[in-house]
Formats: sequence, structure tokens, C-alpha cells
Amino acid sequence: MVVVGVSGAMWGSVAVTSRAYDRLMAQIASTAAELSERLTAVAEAIEDLSFEILREAAADGAERPDADRVLVRARRSVDKAAMLLSGLASAQE
Repeated sequence: MVVVGVSGAMWGSVAVTSRAYDRLMAQIASTAAELSERLTAVAEAIEDLSFEILREAAADGAERPDADRVLVRARRSVDKAAMLLSGLASAQE
């Protein structure tokens, strides 16, 4: 089995030409960028919810709720995923 072109690749028993590989990588970059944007919006929504929980706790004179800690961890994870996908999209351009 021969891979055609310098930027070609081989997956299993499928040879991909340079042009097909470039199209595939462009599609992956586009999808990664879209997912990164969507994850950024999710992270912002989590952050808004976290602030609301903190405002309510402060108004009630309560300590920081455990739910806020969970939301902060979730937001960081989503931010990390968005950053990784953004990097993948940038690397393919």
C-alpha cells in the first residue's frame, strides 16, 4: 500500500491522497472551531449559574455552597476542552 503525496496519511488499509487528506484536515479544523465556540458558550452559562448561586448564598449569609465548587470544576473542564479544540483548529489552518 502506498500513500500518495507528502502530506498523505494511511489509516488501516485506506490510503489517502494529499488533496483528500488536506480536505479532511480542513473539515476537522472547522468542526473543532465550531465545537470550541459552543463549549465557550457552555462555560459562560456555567459561570453565570455559579455567580447566581454565590449571590443567593451571600444574600442569605450562607457559606460558599458545594454546588458552586462543582460548577467551578465543570467550567474549568469545559474551558480546557474548548482551548484544546481551538488549538487543534488553529494548527490545521
